[in-house]
Amino acid sequence: MKTAAIIAEYNPFHNGHEYQLKKVKEQFKCDFIIVIMSGEFTQRGIPAICNKNIRTNIALECGADIVIELPTIFATGSAEIFANGAIRILNNLNSVDYLVYGTEQLYNLDIFRKIISILNDEPEKFKIKLKENLSKGYSYPSSVEIALMSYTNLTKDGFNNIFLPNNLLALEYEKQLYKINSNIKSYQLNRIGHGYSELSLEGNYVSSSALRKLINNDSKTYDKTQLYKYMPQIAADILNDYFSLYCPIFEDDFSYILYTNLYLKIISDNLQSQFIENYLDCSKDLINKISKNFCEYYSFTQFVSLLKSKDLTYNRINRALCHLMLDIKKDLWEAIKDDNNCLYARVLGFNDKAVQLLKKLKKFSSIPIITKTSDAHKILDGNALNLFEQSITASNIYHDVCRIKSGKKTYNEYQYSIVKR
Repeated sequence: MKTAAIIAEYNPFHNGHEYQLKKVKEQFKCDFIIVIMSGEFTQRGIPAICNKNIRTNIALECGADIVIELPTIFATGSAEIFANGAIRILNNLNSVDYLVYGTEQLYNLDIFRKIISILNDEPEKFKIKLKENLSKGYSYPSSVEIALMSYTNLTKDGFNNIFLPNNLLALEYEKQLYKINSNIKSYQLNRIGHGYSELSLEGNYVSSSALRKLINNDSKTYDKTQLYKYMPQIAADILNDYFSLYCPIFEDDFSYILYTNLYLKIISDNLQSQFIENYLDCSKDLINKISKNFCEYYSFTQFVSLLKSKDLTYNRINRALCHLMLDIKKDLWEAIKDDNNCLYARVLGFNDKAVQLLKKLKKFSSIPIITKTSDAHKILDGNALNLFEQSITASNIYHDVCRIKSGKKTYNEYQYSIVKR
């Protein structure tokens, strides 16, 4: 019984995702595909366009066999934190044979492997150059890129797209697999169609970013037929049915919640330096910038643009604000980053065929398998329970915003049932 794994957000699911699922089953002749998926908040530090139950349903209809939730602290973290959580959960299931991840076209796999080796071993010369770049005000991703170019004596062209978004995640997956000496075999699958951040709607293979923009721009005069060009029919059907009842969710729907959190935690708090910097992705410079510009706050997205600078990427600011809003702190990350006892696998959904795999997971997994939300408090304790409760709270905040925006009843996390196909 061969099992492959994919790490995803499906925000929203599109033709490229269906291509990946089909290709994995064809190429690896695997019996099952496990998807580790973000919950209601994603790695860019933004809310998902629809809740995880809908995205789980779509994933199962389009080729996944089991969907497992990535806890919020990992799902909203940097590429390193995102990979740390996803890879360690997969490894501790003790049932995964392959990890297949998407990359932008990589023309030189030898250079890719060399970079993985450098990032794992962190030679002194590389670390010195990295610190120099950070001290000059470059963002962390840019600092790493410049340090690697200096260490390897390669030009930017010589890296051949290695520092595009999916490839950066791929590097982190490989680093984590190497770090924990995992037996999971990793494989790259080149992305087809438009890139991760491209907003073009030309062709049938577009990015999730482009689809979110399409839906956001046209949400008031939404043409449901548009999605069928870019998504499998069943995925478009499910999403359109959902949007006929509930509104799609975007960053600015959290503008007032974020404003309130910033006011209470930064503007009215006299202990900023001792307290606020403890939030993940928050630095003293960013906190000072938030305080200085707070009188010009109008919305989530507008404020992120206002805070953007050479040393702070949009995604870094989004994540910092998201962590402030959801109470995600550095000390929890420090406590869990190397501790497998804090991990668990919350199953969001599975199909009939995967009952056999689910039995195998429960038998061989070295971390708890949660199939009923109310059982978590009986199974988990310590930081594992902290992670679980943090994810529950984040999802409930999301459901509340969805209810207020749509004017329709939503449910809390304990009222949603596991998705079965």
